[in-house]
Amino acid sequence: NAALFAEAVDRKVLVPERRLALRDRPLAQALALSISPYFRGIGGRPDQAEAFLRSAGIDPNTTLRQLDPAQRRRLTSVLATRLVEQGAAPEALDVLVEDRYWIEPDQMYAQDLEAYVNSCDRLEQMGLGMAVCLGDRDALARAEALLDQYTNRVLEHLRTLEREGLFTKKHIQFFYCEEASLAGSVAGAGIQFYFDQSKPVFGLSVMERQTKISARGTRSQIVQGVDLAAVCREAAGALEGDGGGHNIAAGATVPKGREEKFLTLVDDLVGRQVSSADA
Repeated sequence: NAALFAEAVDRKVLVPERRLALRDRPLAQALALSISPYFRGIGGRPDQAEAFLRSAGIDPNTTLRQLDPAQRRRLTSVLATRLVEQGAAPEALDVLVEDRYWIEPDQMYAQDLEAYVNSCDRLEQMGLGMAVCLGDRDALARAEALLDQYTNRVLEHLRTLEREGLFTKKHIQFFYCEEASLAGSVAGAGIQFYFDQSKPVFGLSVMERQTKISARGTRSQIVQGVDLAAVCREAAGALEGDGGGHNIAAGATVPKGREEKFLTLVDDLVGRQVSSADA
């Protein structure tokens, strides 16, 4: 793979760029549609995104590729400041700027192609995702619309949680999400960019017979001893469910009706993990 990548770069089929992690849209749209990074008060709000850009002296109708180096530096600076002011996790600044790869023959970024395919999977349109990978231009247009649909649904949840807040216990925070396929994205964006940084978050989706849970944390929480895979595995196992994953991102499934018991168990388990690490 490394050899193929190097050859593609040498032949200028792929053009590496170090740039802001925003979609290749007019900047007001790109900011309003951004989930990672997510900008509180701007995400899902094109008018607010436009006002923010104008206040920074940047044309909201231009694209990132059209900015000169000085404008790019200014935009990067004001966005980084915005993330710090909204209480984002320290690692959130790491995703603000990323390595992106422009696919010259297709006139698109590789990350956007990945996002199109992922949205097809999330919204159970796997055949469409396969057609995109095979180069079907009509499928690509449909996948782009599907990505916007997926993005707007995630943004709707994030805006709601901005407005209404989350439920909290002593050691965790949690919310309910009707769509299980979105809960992980909402939890991940929220904990990284504006939720309370001191507690891991659990997103619960109550279904017909079972409840699915997505858990997300931060690097600082992991350093403090939190292991969400162990928490989900033990709590779900005690309730005739199952769970697992990684220390920073995990999930579980429990029988419907056991949600409050699960939350009580994970709150206790997280508390014990942090206490053990402090001892």
